[in-house]
Amino acid sequence: MSNNAAEITAWFALRSVLDEIVNTTDYKSLDPLTQRLFEWIYLRCKEDRPLHTQEILYDSKVASHATIQKNISMLEKVGLIDVSAD
Repeated sequence: MSNNAAEITAWFALRSVLDEIVNTTDYKSLDPLTQRLFEWIYLRCKEDRPLHTQEILYDSKVASHATIQKNISMLEKVGLIDVSAD
C-alpha cells in the first residue's frame, strides 16, 4: 500500500471514530485545538506503542506546550484519554 493510500485509510478510520465519539461523548463541546490534538493522539496511537506527554508536546505541533497541557487535561476530563504517570 502506498503512503498516500495509508493516509487515506487512516483518515477514513479517524472520521468513523469521530462520528461515533461526537454522538456518545462531549467531544462537540471541546474547542477546535483540543479536537485537533485528540485527532493527532488517536492517529499516533494507531502505531501501537506507548505515547508520552513529551512526545505530544514536541511532535504534535498543534499549539504551544502550555496549551497542549491544558488540552490534555480537557481530553482527560471528558473521558477521551487516560493519563498516567510512569
